[in-house]
Amino acid sequence: MTMVLTYRLTLEQPLLATSLEGDPNSSRSFDYIPGGQIRGLLIHRLRAQKGAPADLLADPDVQRRFFSRTTCFLNAYVASDGHTRSLPAPLSLHAHKDDLDKDAFSVLNAADGEGAKQLLAKKVDARWPALKPCFIIPNGTILTRLKIPHTVAIHIQRDRRYGRARRGSGEVFRYDALASGQTFAGAIVCDEDKDAAFLHDLLAADTGAWIGRSRSAGYGRVTIQADAPQPGWREAGEPLPQPTGLVSMTLLSDLLMRDGQGRELTTPDAEALAAALGIDDLTVDLAHSVTSTTLVSSYNTTARLPTPQRHALRAGSVISLNLPATDKPIDLAAIEDRGLGERRAEGFGRVAFGWLAAAEFTVIKPKKPETKAQESDGPKQEPARKPPLLSLSADIAGLMATRRYAEEIDTAIGWYVNTTIAAIGDNLAAMPKNSQLGRVRVLIRRALPAGDVAAVRDGLEDMRQAGYEQFARAPIGGTTLYDWLITLLADAPNRDAAPVWALLQMTPPGAYRVAGIAVPADHPNDPPLAGATALRLAEAILAAVARERRREQEVPA
Repeated sequence: MTMVLTYRLTLEQPLLATSLEGDPNSSRSFDYIPGGQIRGLLIHRLRAQKGAPADLLADPDVQRRFFSRTTCFLNAYVASDGHTRSLPAPLSLHAHKDDLDKDAFSVLNAADGEGAKQLLAKKVDARWPALKPCFIIPNGTILTRLKIPHTVAIHIQRDRRYGRARRGSGEVFRYDALASGQTFAGAIVCDEDKDAAFLHDLLAADTGAWIGRSRSAGYGRVTIQADAPQPGWREAGEPLPQPTGLVSMTLLSDLLMRDGQGRELTTPDAEALAAALGIDDLTVDLAHSVTSTTLVSSYNTTARLPTPQRHALRAGSVISLNLPATDKPIDLAAIEDRGLGERRAEGFGRVAFGWLAAAEFTVIKPKKPETKAQESDGPKQEPARKPPLLSLSADIAGLMATRRYAEEIDTAIGWYVNTTIAAIGDNLAAMPKNSQLGRVRVLIRRALPAGDVAAVRDGLEDMRQAGYEQFARAPIGGTTLYDWLITLLADAPNRDAAPVWALLQMTPPGAYRVAGIAVPADHPNDPPLAGATALRLAEAILAAVARERRREQEVPA
């Protein structure tokens, strides 16, 4: 009997599970974690064990557990409540375009006879498009559609000698990764009980792991929770249909197959499917079949080479099969267990028969967790006031407010510097010489530990005439660089009134709150927050101007 080991992966960091498609300097993660990456993780753990075979491919147990069709490492799909595994939505579902943003809307199934008639009556056009590829959790005719958040980051390659990006050695990389905090559920299907137990021990040996690309850049940290192996598990979770007549076959992962001439299968081919399923006299009902293709590629870490790109039938494709009546019943459960096509050990070729066989469904969004008590049918009561935080809790909230506000300051300074330098443009030649910029930056660095804006302001006012003229004619933000610095470093009656907050378009620290606690007042031993921020902004602007002037000088004539 087939044994199944289920597990859950929680992303502690963003995850890059990418293909080789697209711009070489850009990577976008799949919306799932491929089974091949889970297999690679367990192979890596096996190699690290004492007594592991030196040549894995020469060991029959290793071959059976990792490189044969008797063990399949299924893709890990997003889980709605941290446990329930979602599945790719069938590509046969159509919805009215005006309903797609609603919390609940109806969809029609083009793979069902009645659903196809209703769609034909509605004249399928641009107003009834197919539902975009997504992941769902079915409950009867209610389909919960899950959203999979991504996070986008820009990385710049540094020159090894100079420690910074330079012309010719500063490539920009754009990473679109799965956002941290999500939970993905996967499974490993084994033909033998001892293999399931072995893989369970290997998976549960360490709850922490690294998966995917760019691990040294802060990607790929996950935690693992593995369940005990269990028999009698069906991926789709619904009863199997009768193995006669018209039966739909939905792809739960991409399918890699070839026809009788060795060509990659990109459309439903009755002869190829009959040979793969082991069913004679099989025909395909193309009128109720909805398929799409995709490119499949990966990277072989051992060989350090990309694998060849292959065309595959996309997950969610629905193929309607006419199964002949035979004396010996067709074992659909066995076909689902073993899958179809090539590279089944990596999660390809998973199918479900008779899944979501209805004309109409209702798609809903996941329920948001309850955050407050439900109101009763009686008279409306005033909301209870929150009790004041205890001293320790207030201190923690104040620390959180300080750290979060510090992050916002860093982001705002970066935004202001980038936009200001970009606006200077052709006026860069009017900026002060780097020697004059360096003198002011030295004043700022000396004053920064104490947040003493007055010292820098006094230094600017005592500047020699030649230096003053350079700062007084440099344009920035609709004024001169000298006036901009004097305004930025002006005294304020309190830290909330400091000019730096208006320049950065930030909420003053006294109005920024976490759990009702504002950013604490300045500590006597620390530099004033407003003064330190103003000095940091001034230094960042002057440093950016000096850097742009150096780059301009490095450009060959």
